[in-house]
Amino acid sequence: MSQYPNRLHELRLRSRLTQAEVAKLLDVSMSSIAKFETGTRQPSREEIIGLARLYKVETFELFLSEQDHTIPVVGGYQREPYNGVLPAVDGDTASAIERQDAEAVPA
Repeated sequence: MSQYPNRLHELRLRSRLTQAEVAKLLDVSMSSIAKFETGTRQPSREEIIGLARLYKVETFELFLSEQDHTIPVVGGYQREPYNGVLPAVDGDTASAIERQDAEAVPA
């Protein structure tokens, strides 16, 4: 089973919002929020986007548990807390990004 029901509950509690408040902000029923959090109903694409914006996370983070922030990378999986930045694939890619950043800054 997906982790999203628990994750939605965790994020709502962290945001110090009630189900009624989340429902009002997303313009859905309170029972919909309860069903999202119990896994008896999956949120629509629009609801996923709204939840991510409300909780200030990326949409894919709604589907990760607080304990399991597994980030897919080329060649396997890297296990570490997600800090909002995906790791570079290799040194060449990181160097290319740094060069682009340096070129974008006016001298």
